[in-house]
Amino acid sequence: MGTRSLRKISMAVLIALAACGCSAISGSPGSGKKTSSKSQAGPTYQQAMEALYPDVLSAMKATMPGIRPDEYSGGTENCGGPDWIDSKDASKRTSSSYISLPGAPSDKRTPVALVDGVLQHLRGQGWTEDTQRPSNVAGSEVTKYAKKQGGNGFVIISTSPFKLASGEMIQTLVAQVVTDCLRNPDYNKS
Repeated sequence: MGTRSLRKISMAVLIALAACGCSAISGSPGSGKKTSSKSQAGPTYQQAMEALYPDVLSAMKATMPGIRPDEYSGGTENCGGPDWIDSKDASKRTSSSYISLPGAPSDKRTPVALVDGVLQHLRGQGWTEDTQRPSNVAGSEVTKYAKKQGGNGFVIISTSPFKLASGEMIQTLVAQVVTDCLRNPDYNKS
């Protein structure tokens, strides 16, 4: 058997493994079954959000005290299943939430100072600036990322200008908390 035949057979085996969901790789050896999400260990996407969100909310409130934040969910997104499938299943999910604070016209801090104020409060709670993600510091719009030591997600902190009907400009401070792609405890519940 020549080298060319071995390459064809190897490629056929790889394609067959991918087509059957790599069941020989996942699950217990030789079982041919995938591991159930119920038996998987590790945090859920809800637990990750519960661990990250309070820190970010308190840092935002401390940066702009006396302003009531707008809080809303960014929803969840399925991210489970094998990478070769375009549509992901719900065995794993990522979740996001937003906190928005409209600044007062009397607040003359720069956009960088506002974002750095949030980062400073987060540092006191075990967070660090995420330098692996590109920051954007361009005039009146600033975006920086932070992650919590041992956390399962990150936060995007940004400012952008907003013109009031009176013609005055304010800075809107926004934080988006995003979890990693983590276990969904409700997947395949009977």
